[in-house]
Amino acid sequence: EVFQKLMFDDEDETHSAQVEDFEDDPDTDAEDEPAQERIGKDKTTKWRKVPRSRKRRAEPHNLITRLPGVIHEARRAKLPVECWSHIYSDEILQTIVKYTNQYIHLKVRHRFDRQRDENDLDLTELKAFLGLLYLAGTLHANRMMLEDLWGTDGHGVEIFQLVMNLKRFEFLMRCLRFDDSTTRL
Repeated sequence: EVFQKLMFDDEDETHSAQVEDFEDDPDTDAEDEPAQERIGKDKTTKWRKVPRSRKRRAEPHNLITRLPGVIHEARRAKLPVECWSHIYSDEILQTIVKYTNQYIHLKVRHRFDRQRDENDLDLTELKAFLGLLYLAGTLHANRMMLEDLWGTDGHGVEIFQLVMNLKRFEFLMRCLRFDDSTTRL
């Protein structure tokens, strides 16, 4: 009886397979090993004469104890906005608003002559801004110029013009912050 193992050499010049034969060596002790197993020349590979039975109980770490899916309050969400609000809570969005406004006050406000150009961000406007980003993603507009999305020549997307001015969108893109810039190292 001959046991065979097929080994492929990684990136070898010959790209050929090597076959090693494992026969009953006289120097291996048959009484130390079970009759159905042999140890390969690498001293780690175990070879069996008979394949293992497929009728086995599943290992405990392979058992599914809970089905995947949404849990708790998220189960009751019916609309996409409700699902989204479970991922990004108002508390997280308020933090973004807080640090974006902080950045506007500290770094940007002095650059504008008109007060309406540097208005603070509020929660409703942040949600509208994020909604436009999601919409641009669904339209596969990642390679489009922003002017094309806000275009009035018939090729632009009308909802972008209705939700927010292009200059305000660009302003928020530059100013959006997620952390306190004064505590950075």
